[in-house]
Formats: sequence, C-alpha cells, structure tokens
Amino acid sequence: FLRLVSWEDDRSIFQSILSDDVIQRYNQITEFATLTDALAEEDQAIDLLPTQLPEGYLPASITRTKQLGATTYHAKYYKDKQQLSLKIRVGKHKSAIYLVPSTAQAYTYQQNGIDFTVYPLDGHWHALWQSGTVNYSLSAPITETELLAVLDSIK
Repeated sequence: FLRLVSWEDDRSIFQSILSDDVIQRYNQITEFATLTDALAEEDQAIDLLPTQLPEGYLPASITRTKQLGATTYHAKYYKDKQQLSLKIRVGKHKSAIYLVPSTAQAYTYQQNGIDFTVYPLDGHWHALWQSGTVNYSLSAPITETELLAVLDSIK
C-alpha cells in the first residue's frame, strides 16, 4: 500500500504514498487530445500559456485531474526521450505557494507584465508563474535561453 517517494516523483506527497488503485478511485482523471480541448471545459480563463515551445517537442499526453477543490492539467511533450512538462493548477482561492528547493538558484524574470520564478535543478530548467487562482509550472531539460524564449511567448 505504501511506496517510497523520491524528489523526482511527479505527483503530490499524498498521491505518492498511495497505491495506483486508490489514486484512480480518489481522483477524477480524464485524458484529452489537445490542451485546448482540456481547457475548453474550464469556467475561468487560462490565458497565460506559451505559444511556442523549443524546437522538436511534440505533444504526447494531456490529462486533467480533479481533486479536493482543485483541477490540475498536465501536458507532456517529448523530443526523443526528453520530456517537457507544463502543469496548470486551478484552485478556488488565490495561492502563491511555490515549492522551490532551497538549493536552487532561483531568480525572478519579468516579461509581458508577468513575474516568473526561474531556476535550474538537476539538468532541467523550471519556471513558475501565477494569475489569480491559476498556478502554472514548466519544466524541461532545455537551456536557460530556450526557457526564456518560451516565457517570452506568454502574453
């Protein structure tokens, strides 16, 4: 029933300690063909999305998970075996809690009126940003320059 959790685990702490069978019953997980299809059912505007990704990344899966008053959209894109992950969490209340490891050298990047928290960690570049009750995160094994180009495409 319990499993070991590593830092790289892509799920919440609660999800990481439960078996997959319990998670399926606890969460409402839906798959979509495109991110546009997934977001079409959302009540509020999800408008701070990148319009460009680094060259060669193709969509692989789009899921929506509903749980405890929040909805998380997770878009995975692949270039060869390298994964770019875009997560969008829509809550009922404004939340500015970002978990950035203390060892990460994070900085604020401002572009198009948006404050992004940007940092490198374990060969990936990460970006976090927020608008109202919507939190966004992007992570990929790309260069800082490539990440900033993606962030520059968000308006």
